[in-house]
Parts: sequence; C-alpha cells; structure tokens
Amino acid sequence: MFFIFIITLWSFTIAFILYMDGQTRGHKAKLFDTELQFANNYIITSLTSDNNNESSLPLKNIYFKKPFYKKLVTSVYDSDKKRIYTNNPSHSIDFKSKLPPEVEEAFTNGSGYTPNRKSSNGERPGFYSATYDKNTGILVHTKL
Repeated sequence: MFFIFIITLWSFTIAFILYMDGQTRGHKAKLFDTELQFANNYIITSLTSDNNNESSLPLKNIYFKKPFYKKLVTSVYDSDKKRIYTNNPSHSIDFKSKLPPEVEEAFTNGSGYTPNRKSSNGERPGFYSATYDKNTGILVHTKL
C-alpha cells in the first residue's frame, strides 16, 4: 500500500513538472515574439520613413544592439502577398510556394508567430514572427 502511495505521489510530481515546463515554454515564446514584433515594427518604420526609398530595401543599414539580431533572417512582403525582399541567400524573391502559417496569420490578424518550425528548405528549426502594417501594406517576416 505504501509503495502505491509513493508511485502515485511521484507520478503527480512528474505531471506537475511537465505542466509547468509547458507553461514556461509558452511564456518564453510570447516574450520572444514580443521582441521580434518590436524588431519588425522597427524595420517597417525604417522602410516607410520619409528619408528612405525603394532602393534602400537591403536592410544592411538597420542595426540592432542585441547580439542575436545578427542572425536575423528577414523577408518583406507587399499587400499582394508577394515577397519583395529577403536577406536569406537560399531564398529567391520570386520563390513561389504556400505562405508560411505565421505570415497568413499576420495578414489576417496583424501579427503572428510560430516557435520551432522547420523551414521548407531543410534549415534547422527556428522561431518565426511576422508583423503586418495595414496602413503601409508592408509585412515583415523574421526568423531566428
């Protein structure tokens, strides 16, 4: 009887730990999405400011202070859901495929994210975030 009690107690403990781990991961994903939404809004603002024009689309002049932004992969879409810029050399601008789920969500809701999604070209899984500005018709899709 005592042995059954100990096993039950340990199983509840393990279930609680797994539940809290899932809650923590979800919270971290929301915080990470907030950080990338800030970066996306910064990119949209820099692209739509008065001193920028279409030739400034290569986003090399944008500098982020956090070190993980150096690995930021960015794509820019127009309101017709056409990719007009990407800084990823393995993607072409004319790449025709189904839009990623976070991009579709951003076009409908204004923003979207997907944690740990593996890209279609076999790259390692990453965190994807997208922000759509309805006023300018620009969507910025980022991956870390």
